[in-house]
Amino acid sequence: MSAPHTVVVIGASFGGLPVAHALLKDVLPASGKDYKLVLISPSEEFYWKIGSPRAITRPHMLPLDKALLNFLHTFEKYGDKFQFIKAKATHIEPTARTVSLTTGDNVHYDQLVIASGTYFDSDIWSTDRGTDSLRKGVHEIHAALPNAQTILVAGGGPAGVATAGELGEEYGGKKGDHNSVG
Repeated sequence: MSAPHTVVVIGASFGGLPVAHALLKDVLPASGKDYKLVLISPSEEFYWKIGSPRAITRPHMLPLDKALLNFLHTFEKYGDKFQFIKAKATHIEPTARTVSLTTGDNVHYDQLVIASGTYFDSDIWSTDRGTDSLRKGVHEIHAALPNAQTILVAGGGPAGVATAGELGEEYGGKKGDHNSVG
């Protein structure tokens, strides 16, 4: 008996999750092959980053637990055709068709989807270092904001503008100058 055709998807956010579901629902079953999809991510929770400016600045409006959604149950219907590995990919070896993981394991692939997303220096924007780090970082912001005399939002992109808007709505001029630098 030969090994199943293995598709590895690195990343479980806005790119990786819909790709994994589409492959498992429509593409792989239509291939006629025995298959398996392996999803690799440092967290089993999807972080709804679109809501993060509100979750970070106004937890009473959007608690962090409402912005972090466990996605594993959505894959249960695929049975043994799906495998989740909680780890980070550290190296890809195209010739050997393997992905090395922070667990020390190597995963073989026949096809590879890289949807690892972006990396942030701050844990409050990503599950890259796991949700424990994200929760700790957001908790620290929640504790610091009420006592802050001034607030600086560095960055004028969508996240920076939304964060500045949420801060302005919450504190409405009570914190000194609100600046956006970018």
